[in-house]
Amino acid sequence: MQIKRFTFNPFQENTWLAEAGNGLVFVVDPGCGEGREMDALLSEVAKTARGTLDAILLTHGHADHLLGAAALQKRFGCPVLMHPADRATILSCRDFINLPGFDTANLAFPKTTEISSGTLTLTAKNNCTSESGTNSGDGTDASVGQNPLAATGADAAVRQNPPAVSGADAAAGQNPPATTSVELQVEVIETPGHTPGGVCFLLRNSGVLFSGDTLFAGTIGRTDLPGGEYDLLIKSVMDSLMGLDADIEILPGHGTTSTIGWERTHNPFLEPWGEPEEPFDPDATPITLHA
Repeated sequence: MQIKRFTFNPFQENTWLAEAGNGLVFVVDPGCGEGREMDALLSEVAKTARGTLDAILLTHGHADHLLGAAALQKRFGCPVLMHPADRATILSCRDFINLPGFDTANLAFPKTTEISSGTLTLTAKNNCTSESGTNSGDGTDASVGQNPLAATGADAAVRQNPPAVSGADAAAGQNPPATTSVELQVEVIETPGHTPGGVCFLLRNSGVLFSGDTLFAGTIGRTDLPGGEYDLLIKSVMDSLMGLDADIEILPGHGTTSTIGWERTHNPFLEPWGEPEEPFDPDATPITLHA
């Protein structure tokens, strides 16, 4: 797995471009604006083995994480995957962001395919539609005030288990041509708290977690924006992330990378995990408990 980081927009958001060994290419949280930022990302996509983008994964619906999603979807015809609980988040982006050089008034939203907790299989092949997710809306390009959760047909298929949802052919009544596909399994971990529909994406075999704005190096995501809830975020991190293998690398939505093991012992928000680990001594005198 080859992964490249870009830092985009005034929020210094991390966009992650990943190419699997089988040639499947996806991007997590494309926060690139128009012009040089978009050109930089497209230049790297062109250098991949197949020169295309198969899927766009959104950890949550804040504008700084999806600035370039609609443009990339239009260019490559790929699905945009997002948890449906962030429907309100994605539509409220321009209500609380107003920075120079960050144009949310004209922000275009992509059509998205719904995902939830479970194993997501990304498949790169020709002439097929999304094989999972829930269609909402009429399938037209979504913009502010319209429902952005209208699943789109794409050059990449997506299926998720559970639940198993059978898809339809791209053209009703026609059988799609036989193709040779490449697949990649991504674990979707629901981590609400920063936003209601926040998720993390785990590539277990590669030892990588895309944590969005849920977990950072030495801190956690903010919860003072609409839809944020501190206690829920702490529960999400403790219950869903801290039990992962210690050597899993955290690729966050902002700032530097970290590991699960480092966060267990150094992140001040994560007590009781935030305590020094004691080495195990099999010859130590056992502790005796007295009633």
